[in-house]
Amino acid sequence: MTVTVVPDEGAAFEVEVKTRDIAAWERSTGKAFSHLDEDMKLDDMYELAYAAAVRLKLYDGTVEDFKLTTDIEFKGEDESPKAAGTRKAR
Repeated sequence: MTVTVVPDEGAAFEVEVKTRDIAAWERSTGKAFSHLDEDMKLDDMYELAYAAAVRLKLYDGTVEDFKLTTDIEFKGEDESPKAAGTRKAR
């Protein structure tokens, strides 16, 4: 799943949420990624984008600061989180 992060200050950047980001999110929240299609909250999507941005060393603040100082945009309007996380490699 590709997410564009638009900070209040600075240039926008893209992150690709990978399986390791999803696994880290599952461990930190106790939630299952497979349940996002049933009960998706924007807060969850912020946390996934944050995990990817930190992994890529594009953001070094807290997750709360990330949520307060960025907007996020998803690539592919028809791309559900479940489908994005299970897409086969090309």
